[in-house]
Amino acid sequence: MVQRKINHSKVISSTQESLSDIDPKKWDRIALIDALVRPTLEQELGKIQAQEIAKKLQIHWTTVSRYRRRLLEQELASAVVGRSPGFPIGSTRLSAVQKSIVDQVIERLARRSKKLRVVDVCDEVARRCRIDGVLMPSRSSIDRSLRLMVRSRLFKN
Repeated sequence: MVQRKINHSKVISSTQESLSDIDPKKWDRIALIDALVRPTLEQELGKIQAQEIAKKLQIHWTTVSRYRRRLLEQELASAVVGRSPGFPIGSTRLSAVQKSIVDQVIERLARRSKKLRVVDVCDEVARRCRIDGVLMPSRSSIDRSLRLMVRSRLFKN
């Protein structure tokens, strides 16, 4: 586990990215947030005080409250790093059953023909999902799984 220090604050990675990967400019920002918000942890934070801090940081005052809550919960300056917006890269929203069906269909059709068409895979996945009583994944999810599987095969050889 990577550790860093900001002033007197302990910093441990609890985010998606490693602390060693964080840009130095972002570290400066974390240090500034920590320096402005940490003194408010001892007493209650009012809206006016939050607005003053927010003005210095050029953010909305509710974000100051969010940073404060994170610092109270974890007592780590790195708590304000947060995470990247959006759905995590490489994750899937498909259920385990849906993912299994899609993977099995792609594997089976890949052995049969030289060129896989998304339409053929979608039709077969739809048929299998109806039989198993599972909600059919979207075409884009199937297409994404197909591209990932093809890409992984290209790099294996």
